[in-house]
Amino acid sequence: MGHAPVVKTDCGMLSGSVDAGAGVHVFKGIPYAKPPLGPLRWQAPQPPQPWQGERFAHRFGPRCIQPEYVGNSINFFGSEDESEDCLTLNVWTPGIDRNARLPVMVWLHGGGFVTGSGALSLYDGSELARHGVVLVTVNYRLGPLGFMAWAEGSAEPRGNWGLLDQIAALEWISRNIEAFGGDRGCVTIFGQSAGSSSVNCLMTSPLARGLFHRAIGQSGGSLGPPGRAGGGSLQDVADAAKIAQRACMGLGYATPEERRSADARDLQLLWPKDRANRCWAVVDGHSVPKEVYASFAAGEQANVPLLTGANANEGSARTPAPDVEAWKKSLQQDFGEEGLVLFEAYGAGRDLDEMSRRLGGHLTFNWINWTWARMNQRTSRAPTFAYHFRHAPPAPEGVDIAENRPERFGAFHTAEIHYIFGTLHSRNWPWTEADRHLCETMRSYWINFARNGDPNGAGLPAWPTFNPDLPTVQLLDPEAVSGELPERQLFDLIDACMQRVRTRAAAST
Repeated sequence: MGHAPVVKTDCGMLSGSVDAGAGVHVFKGIPYAKPPLGPLRWQAPQPPQPWQGERFAHRFGPRCIQPEYVGNSINFFGSEDESEDCLTLNVWTPGIDRNARLPVMVWLHGGGFVTGSGALSLYDGSELARHGVVLVTVNYRLGPLGFMAWAEGSAEPRGNWGLLDQIAALEWISRNIEAFGGDRGCVTIFGQSAGSSSVNCLMTSPLARGLFHRAIGQSGGSLGPPGRAGGGSLQDVADAAKIAQRACMGLGYATPEERRSADARDLQLLWPKDRANRCWAVVDGHSVPKEVYASFAAGEQANVPLLTGANANEGSARTPAPDVEAWKKSLQQDFGEEGLVLFEAYGAGRDLDEMSRRLGGHLTFNWINWTWARMNQRTSRAPTFAYHFRHAPPAPEGVDIAENRPERFGAFHTAEIHYIFGTLHSRNWPWTEADRHLCETMRSYWINFARNGDPNGAGLPAWPTFNPDLPTVQLLDPEAVSGELPERQLFDLIDACMQRVRTRAAAST
């Protein structure tokens, strides 16, 4: 294991490194597309340039330019190099035997389509690779560079450059992963938050069809009612293009030429300056042919096994409502009269701080993933497995998320990732034997699913397939068991509200 591993890809030879502790080979910073610079800004990714000789794949490529988290944030893992030239991926593999045909797991990171990268220590693939998979993490374009919609260069508005990057990465994997010991016919896409929303979209994209064979969505999706971009729904591409036009005009970039030569950091920091300029995936009629909800309702999604779920305390990562009246008004703005129904169910006479976080987490994550499981099980021939992660990691004093108190973190947004990747070491927290046991259980479930399309396996608590009429989920904590989805009644209430929102939206068009 001491010699640098070398593989041949369709663009040239790659020289990787060895993680001696885990006994795996690692290849970092592999370009899967041309740098999206100059005339390629806001264009579909182009095939990568071949190179001569051996290319050293020993360092992660730069992440897409983005806002930085503060040092004590739950999401901060250290600074990284940044560049608009960010389309690279990373591979961890037990070996480079072309005949090994190991299951491939492709991680799509979260971060609200604004932040994140595939290089975080939280996503280190050594443990998963050590247990028999080829693990790939992907950098893709974010923020305005990745999701700003334009009509330039086509008859209709286009967007979703970041999703197209993900598809280009899957195409690269299909062409090359056998050289790393992977099975191109056994590829699992999995992601969390925005990465999970990406998986949700890719299941409906004709451009991604056949490039993956299983799907895992953790705490996120794109199934909310229209008009709430980022809250589980997608923007209409024409509306998004108007927002983009106004935002760039505000910076003084009036023409396509000016926009393509604009400073990338100026563009990327549009959102922190004005939340109305935030860019999300859109229904573009191309990479996402129509509303994701409609595709699942019609059974038009990829017919692949699905594993999806969310965490018990998703809302603890959110900023609470400033006061009762502001919260009530924002709910009415988003949902009309249904906002008052939600307010009464969650807010009236209760602790504002706790309940506004709770509803925010339910709307954006828990209800979305429950809806995803229900819709897929009803319209797909492939099985669906659902989970509810309820274990609270031991976050110590001094760690902050959304100005919250550590004792109220609970099973926070992103908490499950440590256990799946086996990266408890990425945080200097007082982990216990219970944490390590849960890590072994969840890693085994995820690998079994990637290998067989079913998380069950020897020595593991049985995980039943999801039944939408009696929603039994796997309750994930150190003593994993199957049981009824907690707070089911609240999700039923949200579902009824969202159905009425959809009906009214349809009647007004």
